[in-house]
Amino acid sequence: MIDAYHSKHIQVIIDAKRGDIGKTSLAYAKNIFDFYGADAITVAPYMGSDSVEPFIEYCKKGKGVYILARTSNKGAIDIQDLKIDGIPVYMKTSAKIIDWSKDSGVGAVVGATYPKELEAISKLFVASKKEIPLLIPGVGSQGGSAKDVVDALRKTGNDLSIHRINSSSGIIYAYQKYGTDDYAGAAVKAIKELNKEIDFKIL
Repeated sequence: MIDAYHSKHIQVIIDAKRGDIGKTSLAYAKNIFDFYGADAITVAPYMGSDSVEPFIEYCKKGKGVYILARTSNKGAIDIQDLKIDGIPVYMKTSAKIIDWSKDSGVGAVVGATYPKELEAISKLFVASKKEIPLLIPGVGSQGGSAKDVVDALRKTGNDLSIHRINSSSGIIYAYQKYGTDDYAGAAVKAIKELNKEIDFKIL
């Protein structure tokens, strides 16, 4: 399946949210990158540097790692909003992502459902002078707005071209929205509408 996408020059991100002790993370990384041949993976950072380093090592081989910073789900506030010395955990995590970003390919997952937090994290990354790409889920059925995402990134002077705004359900179930059994056509229509919302031109 992944080979089919690669044949069309489409990169594949596996949203696995892996993260464990070092040797287990290494096995996960080998599975995702060497066995499946994915281009990037999402990683949970809460077990610390040794749990993310095996994935980050693959950035030297041209792979990508998106580390969870501020997720799009409602329950994110339970842990990620907790404060340490007055600073939210999601900002502490974002600072660690900057530290871990020694090679290109290290990015962050930041939900579209929290535009103020997205803006704060974007500002931090831009100030670091490091190119940290964002994977931004939550647009569509989760309530996130592509326009709000673009506004937050532009406000902080972030380069829109390096980020990926994700709308899964909004595209997969677009046929329900449009009341049609033309699944592919509905998906294409939803993609065009999303691109129009973020002012992105399909070449």
